[in-house]
Amino acid sequence: NKYIGAHVEPYKPVDLTTSSTPKKRKAKADPKEKGAAKKKAGTQAPYKLSDALVAVVGKSILPRPQVTQALWAYIRENDLQNPEDKREIICDTLLSRVMGGQSKVTMFSMNKYITPHMLEKVDKSQYVHEEIKKEKSGEEESGSDNISDGEESD
Repeated sequence: NKYIGAHVEPYKPVDLTTSSTPKKRKAKADPKEKGAAKKKAGTQAPYKLSDALVAVVGKSILPRPQVTQALWAYIRENDLQNPEDKREIICDTLLSRVMGGQSKVTMFSMNKYITPHMLEKVDKSQYVHEEIKKEKSGEEESGSDNISDGEESD
């Protein structure tokens, strides 16, 4: 402690006119300038999928996030969510093969059933990412059609 008096025997006299705290370092260069150092988003390793999972998602090679996205698309297309409890998914014959023969699963336990169907990691060059189009409701589509380049119609 620099405020202990100089008269105390084991301590050396302290010069209180200078700062004893270390100076702050300057911030490093922006990481955006480096470019290659930052990992790209959406570069999860793709997996070869089992036949049961391919029957549901429609592709044989997908990364885990796209498998989950495709499963949710399948669940919504076939209206498999329990209307009383949206957390529950009622499995049809194809989905029950993926979900370990269960007739019902929760959205939280779904991932533990997917893992055994992701057989092996494959090289990223074998997978080409395609955006899955999300369906919009009629209200959203008609609302965007009314505005055209900021001009108002009279």
